[in-house]
Amino acid sequence: MHFRVYAALSAAMFAACIGLQIGKGTFGQSPKDRYREYIIQGQRLLVHGTLVSPLVADDSAATPSTLMPPLYGLLVAGIYRTLGLETMAATALLQCVNSLAAAATVCLAAATVRRIASRRAAFAASLLLLVNPTLIGFTEYIWDTSLFTLGVTLCTWWAVGRDAGPYTVRAFFFYGILLGGLALLNPALTLAYPILVLWMHGRCDARRGPSRFASAAAATIGWAVAIAPWTIRNYAHFKEWTYIRNGLLHEVWMGVCPEADAPGASNFQANFPLNNRVSRERVGRIGESAYLDECGRKAIQAISEGPARYARLVVLRLVDYWFGTVFTHPENPRGWRPASTGRAIVMVFLLAETAAGIAGLLMRRSALRDVYWLGAILFIFSMVYAFTHVQVRFRAPIEPLVALFIAAVWFARRSAAGSTIPPAIDHTNWAAHD
Repeated sequence: MHFRVYAALSAAMFAACIGLQIGKGTFGQSPKDRYREYIIQGQRLLVHGTLVSPLVADDSAATPSTLMPPLYGLLVAGIYRTLGLETMAATALLQCVNSLAAAATVCLAAATVRRIASRRAAFAASLLLLVNPTLIGFTEYIWDTSLFTLGVTLCTWWAVGRDAGPYTVRAFFFYGILLGGLALLNPALTLAYPILVLWMHGRCDARRGPSRFASAAAATIGWAVAIAPWTIRNYAHFKEWTYIRNGLLHEVWMGVCPEADAPGASNFQANFPLNNRVSRERVGRIGESAYLDECGRKAIQAISEGPARYARLVVLRLVDYWFGTVFTHPENPRGWRPASTGRAIVMVFLLAETAAGIAGLLMRRSALRDVYWLGAILFIFSMVYAFTHVQVRFRAPIEPLVALFIAAVWFARRSAAGSTIPPAIDHTNWAAHD
């Protein structure tokens, strides 16, 4: 598949993203009532010179925060500094950045599956991503979703970047730097980092590449170097070691609070400070850190008092994650029917993707080892949200990997014996191979 085809598909994705925003009337329009955390973070960074909690209504104290990762907030602040706070130009530029990230994701995902499967697989993955409603739909939000999706795809592309190539310890060190940088954008993929490093090592020439221990150690050191400044900053302010953000147990509480059993976004309306006045006032009284610690204690207590309930919620969220049934629980008077046509389209698409992947595995369409590495990453990432809480938005970052998985299962090149074999690839000329 020629590079020009990748570029054309990427251009089509960018046009689809901008077209959707214009069609919905959201292009250049800053959201007023939700998904404003990064907007608030960027504004307060310009005013106070530090990353302040977006949960506190009165930010005059300028108390430093560890609630959110730093990179996207810095991007928002930089654009606001140049084009003005929440101006149409600033919002439009941020949405264009998201749309460009989605477009680059299509191109990079196709290049990745081309390396592990075939040209047909690359084309199939491109088309699947081009019509993906989650990849397109969230580009209008001032949020890290689109850039994080691109980062996840980039890390996957890097992991399969060579076929039996002479990887060095230095290559693994810089890969660790990349993984650390991605964590500073969004740490949700961190539990899958060992899989990515082992996958990368597994594609090395064992006779010329470093040992597994040396590879893992180099990647770990690179990751630690990348996150060190932010980790030291957090310790200096709060006198405790925090990995990127201090909101994990708060996320668990959102998924186990009494309202977690209710349909829709009841847990957010009842407990999330930006949506609930009582919670917001409490954050203002006791501070963000104390509030997050309090949520953690309540989450642990709720799980210990009702482990069966929590297990049921985890299973339900796992189903929601993979079949797109978020906010369509049986407690809803509408039953399992989505509440809107748009949500129904998303649910059908996600359900079809999951079914296609499962069917391919059951039919043993592919014997590629890369398929199983992808499967492991997908499962680990989904469990992060099964144990906390689920939104459709949380599926978007791994949609490129889902497309890679499906394309590799169904369109991988097959030998005469029926087993799948990875093609030899000259990465300097993508168009020279079938």
